[in-house]
Amino acid sequence: MGKWVYSFEEGNAGMRNLLGGKGANLAEMTNLGLPIPQGFTVTTEACTDYYASGRQISDEVREQIFAALSELEKKQGKKFGDTENPLLVSVRSGARASMPGMMDTILNLGLTDVAVEGFAKKTGNPRFAYDSYRRFIQMFSDVVMEIPKSYFERILDEIKEAKGAKFDTDLTAEDLKQVIVRFKTVYEEKMGKAFPQDPGEQLMEAVKAVFRSWDNERAIVYRRMNDIPGDWGTAVNVQAMVFGNMGNTSGTGVAFTRNPSTGEKGIYGEYLINAQGEDVVAGIRTPQPITRLEQDLPECFKQFMEIANKLEDHYRDMQDMEFTIEDGRLFFLQTRNGKRTAQAALQIACDLVDEGRISPEEAVLRIEAKSLDQLLHPTFDAEALKEGTVIGQALPASPGAAAGKVYFTAAEAKAAHEKGERVVLVRLETSPEDIEGMHASEGILTVRGGMTSHAAVVARGMGTCCVSGCGDISINEEDKVFELGGHVYHEGDYISLDGSTGKIYDGDIETKEASISGNFDRMMKWADSFRKLQVRTNADTPADAANAVKYGAEGIGLCRTEHMFFEEDRIPKIRQMILSRTLQEREKALNELIPYQKGDFKGLYEAMEGRPVTIRFLDPPLHEFVPTEQDDIDDLAVKMMMTAEEVQEICDSLHEFNPMMGHRGCRLAVTYPEIARMQTRAVMEAAIEVRAEKGYDIVPEIMIPLVGDRKELKFVKDVVVETAEAVKIEKMEDFFPQLYRKFFDIAQLLERYNENVQEIEFTVESGKLYMLETKAARRTPAASVKIAVDMVSEGIVDRETSVANIRASDINKLVLKQFKDEDSIDTKTVDNFNTILEWADEFRTVGVRANIDTPEDAALAIKLGAEGVGLCRSEHMFFGEDRIYDFIRMIIAEDAAERNRAIAALKPYQKDDFKRIFRIMEDRPVTIRLLDPSFHRFLPHAESDIRNLAGKLKISEKKLGAKVLLLREENPAMGKRGSRLAVLHPEIVRMQTEAVIEAALEVREEVDGDLNISIMVPFISSVREFTNVRETVETTAMQCLKAADASLDFSVGTMIETPRAALLADMIAEKADFFSFGTNDLTELVYGLSKEDTEDLIEEYIKKDILDKNPFYSLDERGVGRMIEMACISGRKTKPKLKIGICGEHGGDPDTIEFCESIGINYFSCSTLRIPGARLAAAQAEINSAKKIERVR
Repeated sequence: MGKWVYSFEEGNAGMRNLLGGKGANLAEMTNLGLPIPQGFTVTTEACTDYYASGRQISDEVREQIFAALSELEKKQGKKFGDTENPLLVSVRSGARASMPGMMDTILNLGLTDVAVEGFAKKTGNPRFAYDSYRRFIQMFSDVVMEIPKSYFERILDEIKEAKGAKFDTDLTAEDLKQVIVRFKTVYEEKMGKAFPQDPGEQLMEAVKAVFRSWDNERAIVYRRMNDIPGDWGTAVNVQAMVFGNMGNTSGTGVAFTRNPSTGEKGIYGEYLINAQGEDVVAGIRTPQPITRLEQDLPECFKQFMEIANKLEDHYRDMQDMEFTIEDGRLFFLQTRNGKRTAQAALQIACDLVDEGRISPEEAVLRIEAKSLDQLLHPTFDAEALKEGTVIGQALPASPGAAAGKVYFTAAEAKAAHEKGERVVLVRLETSPEDIEGMHASEGILTVRGGMTSHAAVVARGMGTCCVSGCGDISINEEDKVFELGGHVYHEGDYISLDGSTGKIYDGDIETKEASISGNFDRMMKWADSFRKLQVRTNADTPADAANAVKYGAEGIGLCRTEHMFFEEDRIPKIRQMILSRTLQEREKALNELIPYQKGDFKGLYEAMEGRPVTIRFLDPPLHEFVPTEQDDIDDLAVKMMMTAEEVQEICDSLHEFNPMMGHRGCRLAVTYPEIARMQTRAVMEAAIEVRAEKGYDIVPEIMIPLVGDRKELKFVKDVVVETAEAVKIEKMEDFFPQLYRKFFDIAQLLERYNENVQEIEFTVESGKLYMLETKAARRTPAASVKIAVDMVSEGIVDRETSVANIRASDINKLVLKQFKDEDSIDTKTVDNFNTILEWADEFRTVGVRANIDTPEDAALAIKLGAEGVGLCRSEHMFFGEDRIYDFIRMIIAEDAAERNRAIAALKPYQKDDFKRIFRIMEDRPVTIRLLDPSFHRFLPHAESDIRNLAGKLKISEKKLGAKVLLLREENPAMGKRGSRLAVLHPEIVRMQTEAVIEAALEVREEVDGDLNISIMVPFISSVREFTNVRETVETTAMQCLKAADASLDFSVGTMIETPRAALLADMIAEKADFFSFGTNDLTELVYGLSKEDTEDLIEEYIKKDILDKNPFYSLDERGVGRMIEMACISGRKTKPKLKIGICGEHGGDPDTIEFCESIGINYFSCSTLRIPGARLAAAQAEINSAKKIERVR
């Protein structure tokens, strides 16, 4: 059995998590021998169990509660629910973290219609007994059953008015009996049942209410504001009642051992004679200062001070104490470390260090970091305050200054705050329901309540200015108006509050920022001596930066540059950049922004005086900058020489469904590197100029936002570094002309010596130049080709060296830009690009051909410099909408006649495709690969796709499904494909051969010249597979030529794609006219890896250093490469002049090209956009080979 309930004697201060703060303190006070009304605590774990059990209190918890109640009855000598001497208890919530206002206290629990009569006789004070009962009914109804207390307050006010009573205490016992009757009637009307007369039921309902309060709306808001976890739960404290409302020798109060607003040492608080605790905190009556107790009850005051001092000595912290005096006898109800303003926290912590009670380390730990924000609230401007008109004064409940518009409800205050207004919440008194409105307010003003009222406590905790207990205010909350000092204020009128003095001013008085000094500065120095982490600020303006330095920032950790673009003189220019159609237009608009950006950065660097500054480049998506108002759109249209409709269309096109995950951050810089160049230039120029003007040692820190991939970062970093280096050199000429001349001479010398553009690191110290490092410079693709051409024209290098210095990847990037985004590459770069490739062609000896699927591919290949077609994948031609259905009819044909009809329908398409390709390629070599994939690849597999296809083919869905199932292969890559398909279906080979020969004969007549045609048999693993298919090809071709009475030269070769074919290369070479290595399939079969299925595995292998690189992107020289080399050697032993090519995607990889060039490959064939890179890589392979031979000599 778990323990869910603890008596006060069983606990201690260290059990805060289990007993809650209030329960642990009551236990500790009991252990100290203080006068505490005894009781017990239901643990926070019981609360958690309540929620885990579906908001039900378990029988085990219930049993332990009543067992503890029985023990309490014995201690008090009273019985719960007794008609003559009833035990009455209070029920309070108590979480481990202080949460003021989470739930009001329930007092006098245990009173019933019968028990109240016995209580009246026992006390000899009927008025007191019935007043206690009416209070209990109201509290139970409000707090437990959630019947609004306004119903009860209205009844009480009506009876007071009818009786001519000003205060509650003016009502007689008979009057209070009337109140009770009417209160119970309201309860029955609202709840549908009578007020409970079983004290046990009252107690369990109260415990449930405390547990429920942990999850009510205001508790959730408070936890969210103060970072309190939701799974902590709250404890319930059940305590024997003591009464402060038994006459003028009784009273109740709240006190602090030091001032919670200022931290000043000395007792501070207030109390009410003849009152219960809720009278003090509710603000219904304005209480007396605690020092007055010395006059009213001197013996009690003396005992109180002794205990207060004892508690502070014990806890070594300022205490917040609740006490009650019952007929001259003092009881302490609770103590806890008191909540305090940030100003008070600093004062108390420093005083306790000075008094030797705590160490500086403990002092630092006593301060809540976020509470220091309270000290940074504004105060009134001294000059403005002189002109201010004081309209009233009340209690200074929470320090600081506030000015804003008057609002009378929490909801309206919150709504106004969300619109950007400054708000002052004016209330008769606040309650826990007002917490969101209080949080939204600059200041709070209440008519009722003292320094420990709900408004005062919550405002101090929030660091919000509060003036409470202004009884001179005449307020009508319903009409939203109040009157004070002869002035009338309606909703929306301005007032100003000084929470440090309690003064209330007419109008909107100017405020100023707080300054740091005294205890704050002392505490910060202690904190700085203990911390290791640096603290920087987020700052976007020089003013922000200067303020941050004042508060101790050690640098700027985030400067959000996008905020700089929203100013009135800049936003038009950023919009012009966004709407620009060309790179030149964008750069022009961005250049106009440089002076602004540079000015901003100079201001930041000057304010930070050499401290680090991290500048984040443009982050938000561009749509945040475009205009939304029609006038702005019209103005922008005029400036851009566009129509308003065109501007609107561009703005609409920039809209993104999820802009936070869209075209923003580094992605913007990748798409528009000119933005990063502009910002880099502004940063570097600002840093260099401030360094020269002010002497600060500035090391610019540039942050690239929202990076998701290493390559993204590298791309943008390269742009930043290139621009930064250029600016450094430019600025050296401005500030150090003689050193610049010297640097320039050394740089030229290094460039000539290394025959490549150099990236140089250097330092200037005391007027002396020091060169630290030089290396081949990183460069953009456009810069790469420009530098290569310029260095030849300047006589620094020859063409051979220039070609060797270019990276094939740069050429490939330029190809992608040129053919996928024609605006992104200028004509000069295109000229440089073509020049480099022309030079490359001078040096290479290996041919470069294209892998194509369509005539359009062939045309692009010629444009990019292909010398022929190394692989025409004929199967791709069957996927067109006009032919795929005939192809599928061929696949699923039930007999030869049906298959031949489908094949006959396909032949015109094949022939037309071949004719168009032959026309484009003219006399260049064209290699047509016969059908390779298995039939399985052409068929649908999803039921819905099978159903749709059956409808289009007008056949049974069941029949088609059965055929699909029949043709399905477990491993189609190694199934009935290539030569195997040709052996099984020679009719397909005949059709394709006829299409090739007939197309060649017709095109030959058109171009009046010879064609260079080859037919390639795919995926063989034996000599006889190849010879079988070759015989079909040659027989068919001879029949075509005989029918046309013509002759045509053509060759028949094979793709070497299987390890067995490579091993039999000498035998296959006897029958084949050429070899072409299909490196994709060959790599799969050598490794036993499926390219499509193992991408993630290969990445993991590379990470774990099992593989050096992806073998499907760059040829595995030791495995696959060695097999190719062996096949080349053995094939050429049989046929010395055997032509050999590479037609897998490896053909575009520079490393693969260099390797294959070294083993005598005649040509490479790759996808069209990789042709220029392959041309360059082939030239570099030849150059490197020649250099190796030269070194050997």
